[in-house]
Amino acid sequence: MLKKTLMRSESARTWKRRLKATWLHPRYLSNHAIRGALRELAPQAHGALLDIGCGYKPYRKLFEPYTSTHIGIDVPSTMHGTESIDIAGTALQIPVNDGSFDTVLATEVMEHVPEPVRMLSEIYRVLRPGGSLILSVPFHEPLHELPYDFYRYTNISLRYLMEQQGFRVECILRRGGIALILCHLLCSYLYRRFGSTGYPQTTKTRPIVGLGIIAICVIAQMVSGALDPLMADEFDTLGFVVLARKPDGGV
Repeated sequence: MLKKTLMRSESARTWKRRLKATWLHPRYLSNHAIRGALRELAPQAHGALLDIGCGYKPYRKLFEPYTSTHIGIDVPSTMHGTESIDIAGTALQIPVNDGSFDTVLATEVMEHVPEPVRMLSEIYRVLRPGGSLILSVPFHEPLHELPYDFYRYTNISLRYLMEQQGFRVECILRRGGIALILCHLLCSYLYRRFGSTGYPQTTKTRPIVGLGIIAICVIAQMVSGALDPLMADEFDTLGFVVLARKPDGGV
């Protein structure tokens, strides 16, 4: 019985992962924005990479051409499955030696960490001198993965926190503008209000209503995707992706 339950759970996760790569998913456009920013920064990765909060390592293929290894760390209770976890641990206490990695990747993790300064300190510790940190955080995002949703960050706070830990911030990319923000918030609302049950801990699609919600979200995303480049400005975005380095002389 347990084996069948685990198989059904894994099958559901696989189905959701495939759906995320299509317009049928209500978060397709926001996921696409993260992936686009990471693709732009991926050439800055090198050597041994540590993926903090790795989940199922959705960005592994982006970094494969530039890195020698891709080690994932996550908590065993992650909702994304444990098959890709190489090290069990948290961002606040990474169980590896100082200077073990050339690159650290942390996507949509720091908002779930109650002590972000400690997290950045740990990342600095495990990076080798000259190592790269590629980190993404949301700015406009509904509450999720409760009760572990603590913060939202501006580009100003990200730079401040990283520089306080000794990092040199090289660039901060914005993920879309106002059209993408409005679309993302609308689709998220429709999905949790009408298209699913059990949000945010577990979600089960309502078959009939869900089809209508999917259709609305597909149209909304296509329209906002066309409008967003025309409406972007420096004051609002869905989230940020940061490239920072540990100085060559860093210890």
